[in-house]
Amino acid sequence: SRALADEQSRQEWENLLLTKSTTTTIYQRYAGSCAVISYLFNGKPVSVADLGCGGNYALRGIELREPFKPIVDGTPNQILTKALSQRINLERGLAIDIENPDDEAVREWRLACSFYPQELDELPSIVAFEDRLRRESERVQFLQADLVSFDWLPRSVVDVSILSTVLYQLPRDEQVRLIGQARDLLKPSGVLIVQDFAAKDPESPQTLTFD
Repeated sequence: SRALADEQSRQEWENLLLTKSTTTTIYQRYAGSCAVISYLFNGKPVSVADLGCGGNYALRGIELREPFKPIVDGTPNQILTKALSQRINLERGLAIDIENPDDEAVREWRLACSFYPQELDELPSIVAFEDRLRRESERVQFLQADLVSFDWLPRSVVDVSILSTVLYQLPRDEQVRLIGQARDLLKPSGVLIVQDFAAKDPESPQTLTFD
């Protein structure tokens, strides 16, 4: 209330609400994608692209073997848990996003959006986590690009493309375009992983619905 009582602060706050989109990156959301990569490639060298990488946690975390929190694993013989315990041999990572996650203003906004008030005690550990990933990662290249308008992404260069909680934010035509971009990045035998707030369309099993 004190901030909003100051006219300059009020205008800055209003400008944020009008021009900025909420952005978060949660490393735990990549557990499923990492389990699939681990299971399919089983220690073989693998190149991975993360489209809409946000804070660029996923590929850096894979490279540095950052652990995930325990998951509820309903698979036979705990297949997913076992896959997550195995090392992914990341040969090359390509992280793509419209904003540079290491830019200080971008980082501050991401962190500001990432916590409920009762979770603010987690902030120091997340800041330390980000700092460690940025400092120690060596195999992940960042490409700054607007994925829905970018048209010169390299083709047939990675084994896996990840779209994690990106598509649900887009209209249908942009979803289709982005899936095409992710597919074009793949080598002929590559794998596209979609992790999102979506389900198979019961009327069209090869289609996702984001309702």
